[in-house]
Amino acid sequence: MNSPSNAPGGRHGQTRKTAAETFCRHSQRDLQSESLLFMGCQLLLCLAALLLRSGVATGQTTLMETTMGGVATGQTTLMETTMGGVATGQTTLMETTMVQDSPLFYDGPGAISLSLGDGAYETIQLEQPFKYAGKAYSQLYLNIDGYLAFFVPNINDELPNSQLGKDLIAPLWTDLDFYVGVKKYEQATSGPLIDQANQEINRMFPDVYFSARWVFVATWENVPIEFSYSEITTFQVVLASDGGHLSFILMNYETIPSISPGYWLAGYGMENSNFVTIPVNNAYELSSTSNVNIPGRWAFQFTDTTPPPPGSPLFYDGPGAISLSLGDGAYETIQLEQPFKYAGKAYSQLYLNIDGYLAFFVPNINDELPNSQLGKDLIAPLWTDLDFYVGVKKYEQATSGPLIDQANQEINRMFPDVYFSARWVFVATWENVPIEFSYSEITTFQVVLASDGGHLSFILMNYETIPSISPGYWLAGYGMENSNFVTIPVNNAYELSSTSNVNIPGRWAFQFIAPCQILNCASDEVCRQINGVYGCACGYITTSSPNIYDAIETCSGSNGSLSLSRCQLFEAGYSPDVLHLNDPNCKGEIQNNRLVFKFDSNVNMCGTTLENNATHIIFKNNAVTNNRTGLISRTGGLNITISCVYPIIQSISMPTDIKATGGIISKELSNEGTYQIRMIPYTDATFLVQYTGSVTLQVNHQMYIAVEVDQFDSTQIALVLDNCWATPVNQTDYSVRWDLIVNECPNPNDGTVSVLQNGVSTSSHFSFRMFTFTDFSTKIYLHCQVHLCLQKTGNCALNCPLELTRRRRSVDFLDSAAISMEF
Repeated sequence: MNSPSNAPGGRHGQTRKTAAETFCRHSQRDLQSESLLFMGCQLLLCLAALLLRSGVATGQTTLMETTMGGVATGQTTLMETTMGGVATGQTTLMETTMVQDSPLFYDGPGAISLSLGDGAYETIQLEQPFKYAGKAYSQLYLNIDGYLAFFVPNINDELPNSQLGKDLIAPLWTDLDFYVGVKKYEQATSGPLIDQANQEINRMFPDVYFSARWVFVATWENVPIEFSYSEITTFQVVLASDGGHLSFILMNYETIPSISPGYWLAGYGMENSNFVTIPVNNAYELSSTSNVNIPGRWAFQFTDTTPPPPGSPLFYDGPGAISLSLGDGAYETIQLEQPFKYAGKAYSQLYLNIDGYLAFFVPNINDELPNSQLGKDLIAPLWTDLDFYVGVKKYEQATSGPLIDQANQEINRMFPDVYFSARWVFVATWENVPIEFSYSEITTFQVVLASDGGHLSFILMNYETIPSISPGYWLAGYGMENSNFVTIPVNNAYELSSTSNVNIPGRWAFQFIAPCQILNCASDEVCRQINGVYGCACGYITTSSPNIYDAIETCSGSNGSLSLSRCQLFEAGYSPDVLHLNDPNCKGEIQNNRLVFKFDSNVNMCGTTLENNATHIIFKNNAVTNNRTGLISRTGGLNITISCVYPIIQSISMPTDIKATGGIISKELSNEGTYQIRMIPYTDATFLVQYTGSVTLQVNHQMYIAVEVDQFDSTQIALVLDNCWATPVNQTDYSVRWDLIVNECPNPNDGTVSVLQNGVSTSSHFSFRMFTFTDFSTKIYLHCQVHLCLQKTGNCALNCPLELTRRRRSVDFLDSAAISMEF
């Protein structure tokens, strides 16, 4: 291996791929129906004789029938360290479907593009020192492979190494292509980049009042992964400092593919500490998850403090501590001296379970083994099967005195910009309690709840002695109703006593702020508390829609959607997450300020049913609530019936004779679903090549015609040709006509007509030999009457007698004249 080169500008690195490696990289419902659906009126597809181009019919229907029924963020950077530098960040750890702009910062005029070799790095002198891990750095090393280091990197480190134990920040450390894509960086001490950093950081951390003095941004844009060249990445890391004790690191992700385990790493490391990884299972989740409620962004706050003094992270016992004597798996119901706000609700009691958790619902005493899928309000410092007889279990709450003083001192030390003043504190302690299934293993840990009596709460989880516990037999973190459980990101339970997200080994602290700051209410909504729950209520601008909940329904072929006003639902007592379609797994998505449900008749049926009557096909679904859900009790809940109704029959005619210039007629029928029917001429029986441009066709030339309906699933809906005929003038009911198809079968008087496909899919085919009318011009006009049919009936088209198969046209129609057409 050659040593790295020292080129001007601070670039270092070298190409390590062989020619062979480079070559390899670059080579690399069922439907039910009572009967056939015949039309009550004609659907006419008119097309000039050989020039036959698409004709389309559209309509729209919507029938609706109605019968009547906050959020917390925890600050965490998931950091294991005994060094100075407090790291905090708000945690959500949940995928979101909210519509958001890109999390990336904009490029500024000072952005510098990099051209580096494989695995190489750029040495960058910082315009102001950046404080990280208790040290002030004046330069950094930006590596092509998705990380920046505060030490000289080894250019062989293409594959990530979480065991370095050095100061390093890795938005996405993986083996990235050095040649393709854009790699650039920028730093600023004033201007738009500073303004953007201030705006974004204060939006994520509203209690910090951050004012940036220096910002650094490094971006990887459309950069392929070296070992999977078709996979493209776009991501960014942002460093920001106020020039004093406060710094932030933002990791922004736009496009991240799936990457095999062991070949990527995202997070940060500090000297003599374990690497702090962003807790996702696969790299592609980085672009849809967040700890600050902005999908694709992970943000970490660092406060420059002196290292904490050694000692236990546990709070001291007070004179009011109450010892518990509970049976196996049992719990104590505790009335709180002041309400505690959690997950947008104010609780006046909790249930303290012997097995290392507290719940805001009545626990099941059989839940000795942890369950992260409960989806309920629960706080678990160490949920495992604990011995009920040996060891001390106790709790205490206070509204004044030493416990309040200790909470204020500890919380303000960990969160110096919050200025917290506790009004109430609750502490539960498990001391020298054995694990039931491993009796020699002893645990000592604690959970602390603290509230300022307003909108600010904290949860501290303190660990002194924690043994190794088998996976699946323990759980540490917190859960909220209808949300994923937030786990403390350690690999084994024993690591809880040596790791931290607030620079105090053995302590994990989470800040929960006012729910209004994380609800993301729209501009025409206001955050409001109704019946003890926070949500987005309607603002002063009210809708004039007569529909309940400002309902908007759209129907297009097999697809349908229902959009409801989020604020009107909330004011009526319904949370978006309690509504679903007929299939309970089909929930709505929040798009701006509306709850939107989508369904179709194929992949996402969501309980959709198909019906028909003599004149229409009907797709039906329902938006419903679970029984007895919502903020207030409403018998029967909420049930909104969604119906997309489509006429069976449509009409369309070609507007020209031989010169077909499009031949599409669009029709919108009020309150009816939309679809399109068109007629297309093809060159042969394969139905692959359409006629286009100007052509000359002889009479007696075999014509191939397809009649198609768009926007329907061909496994559900069939198009049936009822009658097709030709006229010498553009008039469907003209007295002179020649029948081609009669009652779904070829005209027995014209042996050249063949019905090739009918009533089996959304496309029907027939053919005939070209002819002209005697004593008329050489122009002819073609018309068809069709209807739609539900496939499940099994009898969408008649079986025509064999003698009506194609025969040669009578010589009376033979003629050597030619007809010119322009398609």
